[in-house]
Amino acid sequence: MDMKLCPNNHYYDRSVHDSCPYCGSSAGGASKTVPSEAYNAGIGKTMPVSQETPPVSVGSGWRADTAGSAAAVDEGRTQAATKNESGLDPVVGWLVCTEGQEKGRDYRIHAENNFIGRDAAMDIAILNDNSISRSNHAIISYDVRDKAYYFAQGSGRAIVRVNGKATLSTVQLAAYDRIEIGDTKLVFVPLCGEDFDWLEKN
Repeated sequence: MDMKLCPNNHYYDRSVHDSCPYCGSSAGGASKTVPSEAYNAGIGKTMPVSQETPPVSVGSGWRADTAGSAAAVDEGRTQAATKNESGLDPVVGWLVCTEGQEKGRDYRIHAENNFIGRDAAMDIAILNDNSISRSNHAIISYDVRDKAYYFAQGSGRAIVRVNGKATLSTVQLAAYDRIEIGDTKLVFVPLCGEDFDWLEKN
């Protein structure tokens, strides 16, 4: 992956696009193909990506500051408290899709706020569920001080649910809670907590 910052402060992958797809500044409208793993985990096909299509990151839960090549050009990004010396923002847990178009896919959760939506730019991008808002449909958070996970409704129109109950305010999550966003159902799997935390001194 070869990330580049265009003059208008957009990041894009030069291995996918000849120039910034957001600016549409390239003449000729050439397109390339990218592995379909970005859409269908593990299936060995390719699909065209046009200049109008924003680049899709390969792998679930990818963040610019977790990739070595992108970290160097991402100096203005707010850093999580758990970000280590090598520039990694370590995973603190996962959401695993058990029902919906993305069934079987996992999404990495990082410390502090993780915004969930359909857009590829979201921290947790559920790409193929049109009942999910493009941005900030919901939020899942890990509080490094309390060592606790929280889930809340974002700006999405459709109500989100935890263990079948409508979530209209912030709720604390427990391991293997069931989360519903649009037509997608997910299981919450924590990594950090009382037994392990990245900030612990070993």
